[in-house]
Amino acid sequence: MEKTWLVIIAVLAFLAGIAALWLPIAGTALSLTIAVTSVYLLLHGAGTPAAAPPVEKALPVEKTLPRDAATSRVRASSEPAPPKVSPSSPPPAAKAPAHSSPPPGSSSIPPALGLSSYERLDKLAEGAMGELWLVRHTGLGRIAALKEIRGTEVNDEDVGRFTREAQVLSNLRCPHTIQVYDYGIGPSGFPFYVMEHLEGINLQQLIDKHGPMPAPRAIHVLRQVCLSLQEAHDVGLVHRDIKPANIMLCHYGSAWDFVKLLDFGLVKRDRQQDTASLTRPAVVLGTPAYVAPESLRGSKYVDGRADLYAVGAVGYFLLTGRLLFNHDQPVAMAKAHLLEPAPRASARVELPGELDDLLYQCLEKEPQARPQSARELCERLEQVPLDSAWSQAQAEEWWLKTRPRKGRTRRPTQ
Repeated sequence: MEKTWLVIIAVLAFLAGIAALWLPIAGTALSLTIAVTSVYLLLHGAGTPAAAPPVEKALPVEKTLPRDAATSRVRASSEPAPPKVSPSSPPPAAKAPAHSSPPPGSSSIPPALGLSSYERLDKLAEGAMGELWLVRHTGLGRIAALKEIRGTEVNDEDVGRFTREAQVLSNLRCPHTIQVYDYGIGPSGFPFYVMEHLEGINLQQLIDKHGPMPAPRAIHVLRQVCLSLQEAHDVGLVHRDIKPANIMLCHYGSAWDFVKLLDFGLVKRDRQQDTASLTRPAVVLGTPAYVAPESLRGSKYVDGRADLYAVGAVGYFLLTGRLLFNHDQPVAMAKAHLLEPAPRASARVELPGELDDLLYQCLEKEPQARPQSARELCERLEQVPLDSAWSQAQAEEWWLKTRPRKGRTRRPTQ
């Protein structure tokens, strides 16, 4: 504004000078008028000019820090400094939180919600060492199964085995192995893990309720078990508790008769990696009806072929509905695994000779006489000649006939 008036005064002074050359009297009058006007404008017309905004000195942080760090530094400079507290003065009172409920992911979990961000829906099972719950993730809405251990009978070895099971399962990617979603330590100090919830029935329940399987279906099931074991054996893990109760037959997505292998709680490293085992070498673990002879002998070098022995015993059970050695006492059953020749499934049911021979080979007392890998066993099962393989249409028909689930299954194919 001040510059504008100075320009106007300069122009008028120039005109006054020109006029003074031609009209002395008029020029003098004009000059006096300009002088008076200028003094008046400087004192009243232009007023006090507005103060220019102060120029802040640029902060050098943008040159040396990333954008987020620079923003934090600038914001911090504008915040009031915290009050100085003398050593003798009491600390300032903590500000009460805006809400009483903990934020998602907080370690302080209300008992009503259970563990982490999982809502308990129903107790599926309970034992001396823990519980299995049907839960729902409160953020995702996903239904899952939560397994936790607790109780006075739980010791360090139990906690180690439980944790190892969660770690093993979380690193296996075969779709026929149960999948683990989450792991943590609950408010009680004991661990838990969250796994997928399966819609199905285990093989023990299936045979007890519906009787033996036809050979094509048994082959279909055993091949999927082998696929899960193949991955575990490839990374040096031995399951050591293969049995019908640990094999779930599911309606999984759009697939029927889909196998999931469960319970890797007794898993151990094989051969040279045996030092990673969570149990003492001489301790026999597993289910007596399905345990391999070398496990009963307390061998330190039990490998994946012990699991294949159990697969053979499971196959015998699926086809005949009977245990391999039907003794009431576990000791008598263990002795039979060590000393008695395995019976042939063909003595009780009609089945392809190739399948009968393959299962009998799995049940050899010495590991060297069995199939040498889960991959080999899977391939040989696939090569068994059949009049017709077990199809998805047959599986769907069986499921809808025997275990209908309203709103969860499809209508039969027309």
